[in-house]
Amino acid sequence: MPFCMVVNCGRTSIRDGPFSSFFRIPSKFNNNHKIDNLRSERRKKWIAALKRSDLTELKLKYGRVCSKHFIAGKPAQLSDTENPDWVPSQNLGYTSSTLSKISARSRYVRAMKRRIEVTPLNYKLNIYTKDEQIKPPISMESLDLALRECNRELYELRAKVNQLQFTQEYFVNSDQNTLYYTGLPTYQHLQCLYELVESDIVITHSSKLSKFQQLILVLIKLRLNLPFIDLGNRFSCSRTTVSRIFFSILEILYDKLQSFIIWPDRDDLRTNVPRCFKENFSNTSVIVDCFEVFIEKPSNLQAATKTWSNYKHHHTVKFLIGITPQGAICYISNAYGGRASDKFITEDCDFLDNLVPGDLVLADRGFLINNSVELCYAKLLTPAFKRGKKQLSAKEVEDTRTLAHVRIHVERVIGILRQKYVILRDTLPIEMLKKKCDDDFSFIDKLVVVCCGLINLGPPIISLE
Repeated sequence: MPFCMVVNCGRTSIRDGPFSSFFRIPSKFNNNHKIDNLRSERRKKWIAALKRSDLTELKLKYGRVCSKHFIAGKPAQLSDTENPDWVPSQNLGYTSSTLSKISARSRYVRAMKRRIEVTPLNYKLNIYTKDEQIKPPISMESLDLALRECNRELYELRAKVNQLQFTQEYFVNSDQNTLYYTGLPTYQHLQCLYELVESDIVITHSSKLSKFQQLILVLIKLRLNLPFIDLGNRFSCSRTTVSRIFFSILEILYDKLQSFIIWPDRDDLRTNVPRCFKENFSNTSVIVDCFEVFIEKPSNLQAATKTWSNYKHHHTVKFLIGITPQGAICYISNAYGGRASDKFITEDCDFLDNLVPGDLVLADRGFLINNSVELCYAKLLTPAFKRGKKQLSAKEVEDTRTLAHVRIHVERVIGILRQKYVILRDTLPIEMLKKKCDDDFSFIDKLVVVCCGLINLGPPIISLE
């Protein structure tokens, strides 16, 4: 039963016989010495094109290459060495430049043109036929026109290849493309991020994507949350390869971008207080809130109970986020089950360790952490409660309105985070909650840190004016 030896092809005569032809690997020997050399050279090039390290003489004897791997669906004649189909070149199971195939076809057309120009006619043919069967000869003008058409098509294909492969050329002159696919405002921001992580991205001889393309793949996943199989089609690689690239580059981004989420020095905060904070909240160090991310229902009953959110009516994980008065994200906690209260998360994570005496913390009513904050000699400010009263006093209403005017900025940041990175709006698979055996952080912890770091790469959320 003939089978195709090309990597990841798998065609056989039984399954694909009606739709495919199968061709032997060129043999070594023939009676003619000149033909022997040509066959040997062709055999070497076929074996090189297969790029398989496990080839043996037995496999080469019985293996075949199917018609899928030739432009014309079959190999060229042995003597036609300039034909692109002299060696298989299509769908070989590894990254192959589309431009090289186009160039090969263009070279073949030029070679045919030169052959027509210089080949002398050293024989005569006496052909008798009817006048109506005589076809006009092909003129040089027609060949020139065909060649110009090929060059035009080649130029268009080059542009399409750059677009389909998400190369740097696709983004360098288009901030619109950069923003849509990565969430970063300009190509300059994207280039800075690439320079930050480039040295840590590993490329092997079997890598199908460049370092830049691997980074773009991960940013597109965060930005649009396209399925792995969709990304595989866009980048011409398998779903398994996309998954492996995503998690490996996510680790690199986490390692680099966690340093972009910093708790600022108090003197720096006081120097750059936005106008909306100056009058009533000039001592503000941080504004805190919690947000939730949907996850699939865990199969474990205890885990399902801990992740159920009565507020969202869904299984979620919950994060504590803190922003500075300028709108920069200065704190993000690890993931907690959606059932955990704001008070529990704030006191359980290391958020309080960042407070220093005299700090002012702004929060929502649900943050019943006044005692914990006071132990750090800091102050917590939340909207007023009725506490059994029929209504709030006029002063309490005014204070609550004033506080809401500045506290809303943390909700704006959470909204921007979700808007820019759709992956935080969708339901994440339960596998994202797993940790490596030697790691304290789950994949979802790292994913949220990366998204927050990317937000901090952009322009300020709150104007100083």
